[in-house]
This record gives sequence, structure tokens and C-alpha cells, in this order.
Amino acid sequence: MKSQASKYHYTYHNFIDALYSSGIKSGDILFGHSSIGFFGKPCLENLEFRNAAELILSAIFYVLGDSGTLVLPSYTYSFCKSEIYDPKESKGIGGALSETLRKKDGAIRSLDPSISVIAKGKYAKELTRDMPINAYSDDGIFGRLLNKEAKICNFNFDASSTFIHYVEKLNSVPYRFFKNFNGKIRIGNDIVNRDSTIYVRYLHKSTEIDMKFFDYKAIAEGVCQKIDIGRGFIKTMNIKDQKDIATDLLKESVWSLTRAGNDNEVPDINKIKHYK
Repeated sequence: MKSQASKYHYTYHNFIDALYSSGIKSGDILFGHSSIGFFGKPCLENLEFRNAAELILSAIFYVLGDSGTLVLPSYTYSFCKSEIYDPKESKGIGGALSETLRKKDGAIRSLDPSISVIAKGKYAKELTRDMPINAYSDDGIFGRLLNKEAKICNFNFDASSTFIHYVEKLNSVPYRFFKNFNGKIRIGNDIVNRDSTIYVRYLHKSTEIDMKFFDYKAIAEGVCQKIDIGRGFIKTMNIKDQKDIATDLLKESVWSLTRAGNDNEVPDINKIKHYK
């Protein structure tokens, strides 16, 4: 008969220990991206959890406690695809963890038709209500997370997050621009018109995201904790440190967070502006 160690890659208590080891504590506000399948197979025996996502969410909320808040991306880019945004039904692209949280009692989804988030916990209402038309304004989700001194916690991703695009905006990078969209949102039984502004890149290969320098610098400077769990890992850092690391890199080279910066092939910005 196989031992539990050979049948499973991690347990509920393993995950709790890993979260604590990464620096997460009661009362924290967490935001991050996840690909939980890379952790491997969880032990679900003698537990009420039906799958890995439920186990992981339970572990997170155990560590955060009643005073903590979890915020996960549930981006739809509905208006970009000429779709109606329905906060109750529109499926996000944030993965299994985000989709599982979306269906939980007490979880709140923001009314942003492009960059919506799901939040649960003490500050869920404060972080999701009355979202501005411009998702990257200072009162958008990223500005609010920064003001709340949130922590970035990624599962099986590098140390960066979509918050980085807010930092790019603060530094007026030349390869991104604001683009306006118009569409419809379902609110209860009503369909309402809405504008939406997001911060997009010129669609040239040189502007593709590449966080190799960022990830290396965050770990080398000791502001990002990497904790192994199962077959994967957790990376955690304070959002202010993420802002500082990204800002420092952009000061060294405005292309540092892109494929052009990592390939050391800086393009002619006037030429790539045609790629919209």
C-alpha cells in the first residue's frame, strides 16, 4: 500500500505552513495570480474539500483570519470582446482559484467590465465598490491595493503581478497607452451602458511582458520570499516593494519590463505605435 507521502504532493496543513513561512499573517490583504495545478495532487482524504481550490482557499482564510482580505483577479475584458459584462455570470480568466472564490458566499465582484476582481474579507466592499471608469486611475483597484499596503502573493508565477501595469502608468512608459471602450453591463435585471478605459500595449512583439529582470531583482534584494510547496512554490512580497523594484528598473531602462529590454533590442517607438 502506498504511503500518503507518495500518493499526494501536499496537505492542507502543509499549505498553511507554507503561507506562514512566506510572511503572510492575520489581517493581511492579499492580491495575486495563481496556477494551482502546478502544486500537484492535494490530500483531500477525511476533509470536506472537493478539490484543490477549496483546500487552498480554506488555508488562505485560516491564515488571514477575520481581519484579513483576499482579492483575486477575475478579468474578463468583456468590452474588448464586445460582450455584456455580468458580474454574477461572466467567467474570468484568473483560473480555478479565482473562479471558485467567485462562487463563494460573501465574495464581492467589482463592476469593472475589463479588470474586475473578486474580494472576500474585511475590506472586500471598500476595495470593490464604486470603481472608476479608468481601471488604472489612482482610485482603481491597483491604487486602492497600494494605499492599503497589500501583499502580492503568487502561486507558481514569478514575483510580478498586473499591478506592474499601474507602475508603468505612473512612469509613463512609451509602449502603453489608454484605450477607451464602450459596452453594456448587467446590473440585476437591467442592462446599462458603460464606458471603460484600460492601459494597453502596442501590439508589437517588443512590448510583450518579460519579468525576468524584475523577478531576479526582487529575490536578489530579499524583498520576495519564495517558499516551495508540493511540486510548486509561493512567491510573496509587499506591494510597495513591487512598486519600488519596478520603478528602479524603469529608471535604468524604460524597456526593462518587456521583451525588448530583455532581448536588448530597443525598437523605434514611432514604428510600433502603428501596432494598435
